[in-house]
Amino acid sequence: MTKKICILLYTVVMLILIIWLFSANSVIARISGLSSPRKITISDFESMRDIPGRFAIDSFQCDNILGNLSLGGWAFAYTEEDNSNRTVSIILKDNYRCFELPFDSYTPRADVIQAYSLRHNFNNMLGYGGDFSLATLDQGTYDIYFYCYENDTDKGKIDTNLKLVVTKDGCEYSRRLGGGDLEQWTSERVEPILVPTNSKNNLMTIDVAGLERDKIIIKGWSLVEGQDSTNSNIYISLRDENGNVFQYTTKLIKRPDVADAYHDTIYTNSGFATAIPVEDIANGTWTFNILVENSGMIWGSDSKTVLMERNTIQILE
Repeated sequence: MTKKICILLYTVVMLILIIWLFSANSVIARISGLSSPRKITISDFESMRDIPGRFAIDSFQCDNILGNLSLGGWAFAYTEEDNSNRTVSIILKDNYRCFELPFDSYTPRADVIQAYSLRHNFNNMLGYGGDFSLATLDQGTYDIYFYCYENDTDKGKIDTNLKLVVTKDGCEYSRRLGGGDLEQWTSERVEPILVPTNSKNNLMTIDVAGLERDKIIIKGWSLVEGQDSTNSNIYISLRDENGNVFQYTTKLIKRPDVADAYHDTIYTNSGFATAIPVEDIANGTWTFNILVENSGMIWGSDSKTVLMERNTIQILE
């Protein structure tokens, strides 16, 4: 065999190897027979409206060797119209990419119908299940949403407040503290200090509190009964052990679930999130409350106590 032929064969083998490396994930996905995530555009995601609904992830199994993901649970969006042709998907989104994982298996969930007092003719096929190959999914951290199509009138996305982390070793999901826009956003210090002007307290619930990317993330909702939250500005007010007060702006988060719970869409914009630089808040015990500014008045919530210690945050009451 001449030297030229050896070089040619070597080149062909290397080209085949390179092509195989680039296409291996797609081949694995096809051989497995599992569904693969479908790439969608960020603009497609942004066109999906936020809708009130409920969900649960009952089973999550990730085969870290084969890169397969099995999901099971239930999800629905509220509707008063016929939803006999309903479908559900998982949406995975980071700052630059977006993927859809449509479910192809549905099961009846009479327990969910009963728990949420859904109308008697609501489609009871609320349980979902699916097996997916993650071989074609780029590594990264994705925010998890459900997309529920109930009918042409009631369709849209539900933010789970969860994240999926995909690495070369597999995947796992956990509660999302910041993520999304909060990675690029920071709460601003408010001066002069705001003082409540109304004796009636606003309602407030904290859903998440923790540290992420050197920021203090506190997420929840706050509203003043009878006041349209579209016109509200929400602030967090912290007081240290010496009585010093620090107040910060929060970022608006849509909460259709809160609007649904209070049976009024005026509370849709009642969600908030902080992203306070961790260096601003010293270790120790702090008290905080949430202020709502609306229609020229300021309402304050009941106070809660938070412990900052060794780069951890814990709400005590």
